[in-house]
Amino acid sequence: MRTALVTGLVGLALLGGGPAAMADDPGPGAPGPAEGVQQRQECAPTATGRATGSGDPLAAVHRLADGTGQRIAVIDTGVSPHPSLAGRLSGGGDYVAGGDGLSDCDGHGTEVAGLLAAAPDPVTRSGGGIAPAAEILSLRQSSSRFTVTGPDGRDRPAGEIDTLAAAIERSVAMGATVINISEVVCVPADRAVDAGAPLQRAVRKATEAGVVVVAAAGNADPSGTCTGDPGLRPMPALFDDVVAVGAVDGADRPAPFSVPGDWVDVAAQGVDVRPSATGNGSSLLSGTSYAAPVVSGIAALLRERFPSLTPDQIADRIRATARHPAHGRDEHVGFGVVDPQAALTAEPLLLRPAPDPAAAPVPRDTSVLPGLGERPVDHTPAVLGGLFAALILGIATTAAIRRVRATPSPPHPHDRLGGPPDLPVLARPGDSARPSSSARPSSSARPSGSARPSGSARPRPCGPPTDRPSIDGPATGRPWTGPPSTGGPGAARSTTGGAPHGSPGTGRGSATRPDVPPPRSAPHGRTAPPPTRTPVGPPAPSTTPTRHPERAARR
Repeated sequence: MRTALVTGLVGLALLGGGPAAMADDPGPGAPGPAEGVQQRQECAPTATGRATGSGDPLAAVHRLADGTGQRIAVIDTGVSPHPSLAGRLSGGGDYVAGGDGLSDCDGHGTEVAGLLAAAPDPVTRSGGGIAPAAEILSLRQSSSRFTVTGPDGRDRPAGEIDTLAAAIERSVAMGATVINISEVVCVPADRAVDAGAPLQRAVRKATEAGVVVVAAAGNADPSGTCTGDPGLRPMPALFDDVVAVGAVDGADRPAPFSVPGDWVDVAAQGVDVRPSATGNGSSLLSGTSYAAPVVSGIAALLRERFPSLTPDQIADRIRATARHPAHGRDEHVGFGVVDPQAALTAEPLLLRPAPDPAAAPVPRDTSVLPGLGERPVDHTPAVLGGLFAALILGIATTAAIRRVRATPSPPHPHDRLGGPPDLPVLARPGDSARPSSSARPSSSARPSGSARPSGSARPRPCGPPTDRPSIDGPATGRPWTGPPSTGGPGAARSTTGGAPHGSPGTGRGSATRPDVPPPRSAPHGRTAPPPTRTPVGPPAPSTTPTRHPERAARR
């Protein structure tokens, strides 16, 4: 078996490099030169042209993702250093002549790398790759300018299925997130299982490691292994874990050289492709080799924009958002021509291609890009944000209330004095002999209805005081009832003797005056009995009514 490089090159200006033997050693584990390898042709000279055109046709896409943080392994003829790849190109090894893989005698791998990740021209902004910020990892695995001797003794171009499988495994080990394989080998269908077993294992391991593998479907070439015979199977495009890419022209018509088959997943432009900044800008390119990097670049953009997606989910998203053929899936373009904008903006996140794209096209939304129309409003973020804000506000309010309750309030002046002060009792002028409030009987010792509540027990009513001192008695707050009398000269409280107001004139407390207020009423309407008091002493005998000595003293 021989590995056939998918050429399809039309007027390429090749970017040359030194002989492979001059390349630096990439380090431990690097592959050595192929057994019996010989260089049959000189390397092509380095192209010095610039990309033609102006502007970036994918500017809107690159506002969403540009490949930042992604490493794309290019398993090809090597990649020569170029200013448009400066700082983002590293070598992974050379399975042809040994070295670091940064030598490209064919120019094919360098052109593929430019379509993938070349930086645009700083003046015209043209010539940029699909993922202009991605890193490129170069592994040289084949070359049409080198030959090896086969088991039959005949020379064939360098590159074997075993070395291709080894290059895939090495790419995974070196941190690739996407692998682009723009080469293919076709074998008879009855030998595909045995011959492709090591290659299929390598692809499966890469997918399980989270790496997206993209491969060209192959070019029909009578001089190569893919002759167009329907009994041949292209590898690695044949495998389910690989996104196989066919070629179309600018009108989405299948390219006549693109190898058809039910293994084709999608298609991309592979006819008259404008070269990237790594080319000379004068020749157009054709071949499935140049369609594959378009899909690999989209995969890198998806890896950046949706890092949680698995390789299978990314592949499904690329298939589901492709421009489906009107007649449904076919063997030339698979599920359709890829659409970078739809792949990056379609909703929902997880998509699967419809079994019959013509009957059930997958809806996609590209209006998220600036200037492409209004996108349907998704109220979910606003609702969740409102609920979260309400939760935070509730927590803050609860905390504030707890702080206010926990903070002791400053003491009131009355609290420091043991309660509000007792309001003063009104007194008339000359009432200096009135006892202090502390000398008055407490409410607990006085009969019900006669006790005046203390100031600390309840506030004094705003009306006239009910315990105002009697006009005839001492300043005790109670009416004066007179001294005990037995009907003598001092028993009468009037000039005529006898009891005023028809009251008996005998007995203690029988004398009253009309200007003395009646006794206070006890609670619940009961009349409080007059309090008893110890007489101060009998007044001096007199035949005429006189005021009590204590009253005289007060005056």
